[in-house]
Amino acid sequence: MSIGNTIIQKIVLYEHTDLDNMYNLTLSDVLFNRSTAANVVSNNGDLPKVLATVVQTLFLFFEKYPLAVVAFAGNTPSRNRLYRIVINQNSDKQNFPFNIYGLYDGIVEPFKTDFDCDGFFISLKPNIFTI
Repeated sequence: MSIGNTIIQKIVLYEHTDLDNMYNLTLSDVLFNRSTAANVVSNNGDLPKVLATVVQTLFLFFEKYPLAVVAFAGNTPSRNRLYRIVINQNSDKQNFPFNIYGLYDGIVEPFKTDFDCDGFFISLKPNIFTI
């Protein structure tokens, strides 16, 4: 639930693609008729909480699918810039558990902090769930 200016039910979907171990992540609003809308800009005032919740779902997802690669992209260039900023703020932290790649002009490369990209790919670093 996004609880800010109003209450909006959200859903994080992981959909398997035609590629082995590749999944697409989509964050959507749940509409009144129970359908979903991924292209909605909520501006509900609780973006950090919503994004933190999405990251928590990644941990749960990778517990079940540790070899998976998760792809996602914003529905606008400004949304992708926002995701890049959030990744920049967190990816340099010690013990960051994910490998991050960006899609730059149709080519997947390691994430670049200073360049806009068209999409993102996340995989789990080895041994994150082992003791």
